Amino acid sequence: MKKFLTIMVICVFAAAIAFAQEAKKPKTAQEYISDLASKDETAVMEAADWLGKEEEKGAVPELMRLVQQANSAKVRMYAIIALGLIKQEDSVDVLNNALVSDSDADVRYSAILAISRVGSTKSIDALKKAKETETDPFIKDYIAKLEAKLKK
Repeated sequence: MKKFLTIMVICVFAAAIAFAQEAKKPKTAQEYISDLASKDETAVMEAADWLGKEEEKGAVPELMRLVQQANSAKVRMYAIIALGLIKQEDSVDVLNNALVSDSDADVRYSAILAISRVGSTKSIDALKKAKETETDPFIKDYIAKLEAKLKK
């Protein structure tokens, strides 16, 4: 009798777990893109992360908007990382602007990494300008290396 009850309890728990897994449908790309407009910073960063990893090209306009308008440096950084993973030439001007003018060093460093992933020669002038004004030694070093790579 104890074995029977134990087996029944295990079956009930297994069924409950299976049902819970089935009930939670994964979000669509469009739902993640919509999350980029959320007021919840964590939701925005998670959406940007997912969209970048999935290389979702449809998210590029909204990610560029975040880079230009988000008050949070973390959100701008996540949006820039996603743009670098998506590698669209359309985003280069926004990335260049972030490299040259963003006040946060982490955001500028993310921008230089994203620029290097995209690999556009449109970034050469922005790299020269950033090289003159940048104060962070790590970013300056990476700029010099990237300039040499893009000139080849």
